[in-house]
Amino acid sequence: MFLKIQENRPLGKLLFREKLPSIRELLHDYFSRVFSRKDTWTYELSTESLKKLNSILYELKDTLKEGLKWAPLPFVFFIVQKKEHTIGPNLRRVGKIYVAESLVGPVEKALRRASHSFRFEKINKEFVELILPSTSDHTLMFFYKDAFFDPEERPCFICGTYLHRTEACPALKERVGLEGLQNLLKISLRDLANELWKALKNFDKTDPVLKGFFGRHYYLLPSFLQVPFYFSSEIHYWTELQKPINFPIKGGALYLALDALIRLDYDSAKNGFKEQEGDFRADLGLALLNCLKEEFPQALYHLENALISAKTPFLKSYLLFLKGYIYFYQNDIYSAEENFREALRADSGCIPAFYFLQITRYLEGENWTKIFPFFQHPQTIYLSFLEPLFIADEKELEDTLEKTISKFREEAVKRLKEAEDKFHKMEALFLKEDKEEYSKTLEDIRNSIYGGGLLLIEEVGKKALELNLELNKFVFSKIKKIKEDLKGLKEKLRNLELFWQTYPYKEEDVVFGNRLSDAYKIAGNMEKRFRAKDLTKELKNLYKEFTTLSKLLEELTEMRPNLERKWKFRLRVYLFLKRFLLAEGILTALFLSPLLLPETPLSDFFSLSNFLLFSFAVIIIILISVTINNK
Repeated sequence: MFLKIQENRPLGKLLFREKLPSIRELLHDYFSRVFSRKDTWTYELSTESLKKLNSILYELKDTLKEGLKWAPLPFVFFIVQKKEHTIGPNLRRVGKIYVAESLVGPVEKALRRASHSFRFEKINKEFVELILPSTSDHTLMFFYKDAFFDPEERPCFICGTYLHRTEACPALKERVGLEGLQNLLKISLRDLANELWKALKNFDKTDPVLKGFFGRHYYLLPSFLQVPFYFSSEIHYWTELQKPINFPIKGGALYLALDALIRLDYDSAKNGFKEQEGDFRADLGLALLNCLKEEFPQALYHLENALISAKTPFLKSYLLFLKGYIYFYQNDIYSAEENFREALRADSGCIPAFYFLQITRYLEGENWTKIFPFFQHPQTIYLSFLEPLFIADEKELEDTLEKTISKFREEAVKRLKEAEDKFHKMEALFLKEDKEEYSKTLEDIRNSIYGGGLLLIEEVGKKALELNLELNKFVFSKIKKIKEDLKGLKEKLRNLELFWQTYPYKEEDVVFGNRLSDAYKIAGNMEKRFRAKDLTKELKNLYKEFTTLSKLLEELTEMRPNLERKWKFRLRVYLFLKRFLLAEGILTALFLSPLLLPETPLSDFFSLSNFLLFSFAVIIIILISVTINNK
């Protein structure tokens, strides 16, 4: 059996640049020590030498660890039956070993005598992957970035991968726009990596995650030209693109040409744009058309023409970015960086210029510590996570981005906690239906914060803030209602106090006085609670105290008539006795006067019987007068 090696030149150049030829020599030096070399990339294997394959790969990776870091060896290894065996362009990952189906038995038999573990994984009808300790993936979220460096020799102008040529990019046919990237931003980094890997293995072009990945550089797609075409003077800065944009339907040769470009009808688009010579939008359309056809000198010419008429910061920065990206694609890093910086001077919010400026710095050898922490915008966070060019520092990238996202998450959690605390403090005040609805909303927010992507975290963070404000509004409305109702209770309390102040039998009716005192204390406590900083915390107690105060005033109001009747009765008795004693005294003096005077014919009138009769009449008259007076 034979070991055939395929070099992945794009990844090799990225990792080792001008040192790649010496890396090839080093590889052959290691392999020639154990295996018999038959030609440039073919070695003959024996059962005994096969057992040493794992240790050779380990040694080679250890020697190259400074350049590899978290990337695999930029070579693919195939174990085949014949030296002349041809390898098809199926999905293959660098640093991996693929065994012909017919050789699985012999390879397994040979490796059973080795001191290391191994296993096989079915790839297709022709090959099985042999997984050794030296070829197993690192424990990374995005462990398969090497898959994007094969099979083409040049990257796609749109998505930057080597999976296909520019004209075959699915993003062009699927017409993916900004919404494609926005959808990815709703998925957590780990889930995004897992879903993308599944879609990539099946190469399901309809998968929304795969579509979003290919179209993540939405500003390079023909559909993005609708922005400068329709809103050349309305949109001044990149930040305005965060708002939803509705594109109008317009006729005319220029817009028909744009539609043809979006439909990839290049001939119709070219003819339409040429008819509108002198309009900067025609030059912009021709520039992107030339880019898609990889006619870069013509593209730069049209961009220069368009720049002359560019008025807004957004348009200037976009055109300068496109210039920079053309140089970047052609590996003219210096010119690319210069144009990216000019684009940012025109509009500091130009996300693509900022992002690709960081990539140029990285490719120039700048340490990741001066680049990755600056990916703070949701788009740059996800673009960098999906960036194949960062493969060597993937672990550091993932750790940095997770820390950045955790800051967004902490802010959202803080808002959620405020809403939850507020809700739980006033939970007893809600109706059952409202309580269930709020509980469900809080649960959804919590799940999105801990399981969703950055865009979702931001969205639910805002939702938590809105819910917090809604609960605040509920609190203030309830507080306002309590204050208004408390005014009526205080009026009752004042009336009861005035009554009590004039009531003469306080010592006999201390219960009324004590309850009146309790009512005043509760009203005073409520006033203090109204001045508290956290009214939400006080709302439940305010409701309790308001209810208690209402009951107390009801009791006092019920007790008052009894006290009033008692007071009236005693007043009548007092008046009766006062008037009776006065009248009886006068009557007594009158009937005793004949004793002091000589006897007359009237002396018989002042008899005891008449005295008693008149006394009874006085009693009746006084009772009637007292009753009438009290009415």
